Amino acid sequence: MTHTASSNEARYRIAKRRIESFSKRFGEPHFYLACHAAFPLALTPDLLYRLWANFQQDVNNNLLNIPWIAVADLLLSNLCNEVGYELYEIDWAIRNELLNQLKNNPCFGQQRILQLSDFLLAYMREQLNSSNPDTRDFAQAQKWTALAYAQPHEAAREIASNLASLNIEDASEWIRLTSLVQTLAEPLAGYEPLLVYVSGMKSFTRGNVTEAKNILSQIMDSKDEIHVAGVKLLIPNIAPIEAKIISQKESTYKLNFRQIAQKKNRLLVGLAGLIFGLAGVQIIYSQITSLNPRYVQLQKLLSDGKWKEADDETAQKMWEVAGRQQERSLREEDFEKFPCEDLRTIDNLWVKYSKEHFGFSVQRHIWESADVNSDFNKFILHVGWAMSADNEKIVFYGLDSLSFDLTVPKGQLPVAVTYDGGNLTTREKYMSRIISCDIGAN
Repeated sequence: MTHTASSNEARYRIAKRRIESFSKRFGEPHFYLACHAAFPLALTPDLLYRLWANFQQDVNNNLLNIPWIAVADLLLSNLCNEVGYELYEIDWAIRNELLNQLKNNPCFGQQRILQLSDFLLAYMREQLNSSNPDTRDFAQAQKWTALAYAQPHEAAREIASNLASLNIEDASEWIRLTSLVQTLAEPLAGYEPLLVYVSGMKSFTRGNVTEAKNILSQIMDSKDEIHVAGVKLLIPNIAPIEAKIISQKESTYKLNFRQIAQKKNRLLVGLAGLIFGLAGVQIIYSQITSLNPRYVQLQKLLSDGKWKEADDETAQKMWEVAGRQQERSLREEDFEKFPCEDLRTIDNLWVKYSKEHFGFSVQRHIWESADVNSDFNKFILHVGWAMSADNEKIVFYGLDSLSFDLTVPKGQLPVAVTYDGGNLTTREKYMSRIISCDIGAN
């Protein structure tokens, strides 16, 4: 057995012991959060909080019951290493073990990996267009991580295209990108030529010319070219490299985000912090960004025009806020004390992405219109929740009978939260709370 193989085995043994110790100390819900947190290459408190908020159920919609304190417990545990201000890494051996357990668990499996990929891509989207190069590099690494697990061919193609465009003398960038690809070796295992290529280029950049030549020759075709995912890769002239490149030390460029952290963490613009008080027992999440992380998934669904899924997500989050996830319904008293801030956030998202066709405030304007005049029967007929039968009795449509697009009556959505367990009184309380919270006031 080689020294490297022996060292890796030792790290995996240590990783398993740490995970077992963490699970034994905190319990299964904490362990589930750790498995999800292993998906990104690096963590911030904001990112981990959003993972907690968005993945409270398994793929069968069973609640995981992960407490909010798990965010702090995980970041302060020996599963995470703090590498900068509000910037954390999970060791690669621990990451791989946690992800393998997530994939092999029938309650999660590949479906959860794909969901995590979609989440991470959405989370990093804005940062990919940042004017700050450090922020873009950070976002790009996270994006390739998400793609490597869900769309490995696309990840390989993007990485190969990026490598093909690099200047051969840009040693620091070669070390950064080759180290990144090696970190993703497991999900990119089907792209052996790419992994061999980055190993050879890493040797070349460090000045090991003979080693680089031997490695690269393994994947050259009959035309002495190297292709990965349809991209022709650069092959350097295997000749002595300038001393200034040879002298570069790999540790300076090691991809563990310390380099980014040392640049005053400019990539953390807009991210939130966690304040730990009472000797670490109490944790208060401080939201700096404009959107409550609870509603990130709702924003994504609405921006994609997935109105049915967004309506279901709205109900889920309102049940969650009221502590009624198990009952899947809200009572009169739940509507009466429902937080106005949450109602306002949900309404803003619906109004924005539907272009004022849906939302609580749209429903309120209809409710107070001259045609409806605060008459609930007239209201539900106006928005298309019900129809009037021959005997003038109001008959509610089933949710499965409704259409979910912009051709339906204005104000029809959100609707699901008023249906499950709802009756006339609770639906009136729903509208009463919208008004008392001053949602949509002129």
